[in-house]
Amino acid sequence: MVRQLFLLLGAVAAHSWIECSDYLMTSVEDRNYWDASKCFGYPRCSAARNGVFGNEGSLDYQSAKGNSCQCAQGSNNAYTSTYPKATYVPGQRVCLAYPAKNHVADHCTNQYIPDNGMTIYRSTVGATADPALGQWPVQYPNTTNGEHANGVIDYKGFQNCPKFCENMPNAFCSLCFDLEPDLALGTYTFHWEWLFNANQAKYISCWEADVVQSKSHPTPSFLPSTTAAPQPLSPPGSTPAPMPYPSVTPSVQPTPAPTNKYGPSGTGSDYFDCD
Repeated sequence: MVRQLFLLLGAVAAHSWIECSDYLMTSVEDRNYWDASKCFGYPRCSAARNGVFGNEGSLDYQSAKGNSCQCAQGSNNAYTSTYPKATYVPGQRVCLAYPAKNHVADHCTNQYIPDNGMTIYRSTVGATADPALGQWPVQYPNTTNGEHANGVIDYKGFQNCPKFCENMPNAFCSLCFDLEPDLALGTYTFHWEWLFNANQAKYISCWEADVVQSKSHPTPSFLPSTTAAPQPLSPPGSTPAPMPYPSVTPSVQPTPAPTNKYGPSGTGSDYFDCD
């Protein structure tokens, strides 16, 4: 009956965004709750939101608006001393934090909440303009969350939010991915996309990171390493070039090929925003 009700209702926009672009995880418990002291990097234009996890505002941005990022490079207060850009090292496991905003299949909602996949991209080193949507040159596989299965309560994909039912709008969710071990030092722009309903525009977030030789705070360490390396994206009709760097250490958990579509294909039905 619940599923039929969702099928009858028209689509209302989902929403979420990357809240932290460098979140420190050193234990399994770190995946359960937001802790601002563990965030060492933020998306562009975070300062206007005053640091409230899950607060609506400038970071909630949908690709239908035309731009590939929530605000332009070089925007006033894109980063501040309180909300700095991230600092990474080559080969780092990068962990991201984002709010659930009610979009998780669970016993406190229902098992039919959809998730049609997250994807992470980056620019070339030192890029001074954001690539257009669909033209980001390097794609990172979703290496730690797996894919959510439609109709299943599995906490996979976007729905990696273990304590969701304790705070459905603002439950803590996370995703981690691995940088290339020989990634050149310099500044990069990263781009996250999430697709809720299959026929809607994607939700997106962008952030900068300085890749340096070493940094003062530790990096996430408790999750198993992965096999999948990021994949340079080729123009349509061209032949992809071989990977110029080695893959990351073998994984305990199988990882989908980078070119696979993330998330289930879905039924074509829309689900409303529970907010």
